[in-house]
Amino acid sequence: MGWKTPLMISAIIAVIIGFAIYFGIIYWTKKYTKKYVEKAQREAIEQIRTMRNDIGSLPFELENYFKSKVNPYDIEGMINTIYLNKYQDKLILSKNEEFAFASISMKTQGKTFYHLKDFDFEKYNSARMEKPELFPNDIELYSNQKIDFIGVFNSNFSLEEIFESFFDKLNENGMICVSLNKVSRKDVNNLLETLKYKKINHEISYFSTRFLFITNKKS
Repeated sequence: MGWKTPLMISAIIAVIIGFAIYFGIIYWTKKYTKKYVEKAQREAIEQIRTMRNDIGSLPFELENYFKSKVNPYDIEGMINTIYLNKYQDKLILSKNEEFAFASISMKTQGKTFYHLKDFDFEKYNSARMEKPELFPNDIELYSNQKIDFIGVFNSNFSLEEIFESFFDKLNENGMICVSLNKVSRKDVNNLLETLKYKKINHEISYFSTRFLFITNKKS
């Protein structure tokens, strides 16, 4: 047993050193990645400021009509994505999240479309009739036309159905932006495999929560 003890101690020390190096690399990577991410975010915000002077301002008075479970930073992030990419025609899927829908309709340019499968038009129109000044922009029923942007906060469509139903409707350089808050890991992984196989540009990133971005970008 005597000869085993030094070897065991050496092995344990090697493991500890290995973990120290591993976590040191992770710390260094995160530190410098965060630095460059924050720099990119600051530059993006400055660019957005030149496009809209109400950055960070959502119509919270609408919450008197629509209760919202969506983090405001997620709504703001989607609005800014639309601005940065100069998207005009957009379909917003927001089942039971009329506040998010109304905010994007109010704060962005171009047409905003709704889908009957994910939209309570009666509820939305009731609020609009009572306070028309809070709804300055018209909305339209989506009818399968080509579109620049599809934003999804919550939907009766599955993640796969969103991709299969709408990706081919995107204009060149268009985007699908989907909240992953209520999507299972299995469904996410299955779609990621499909996107990789088809060599479709995609990325998972954050506003305040995770979103999947799928782009129809031509190489």
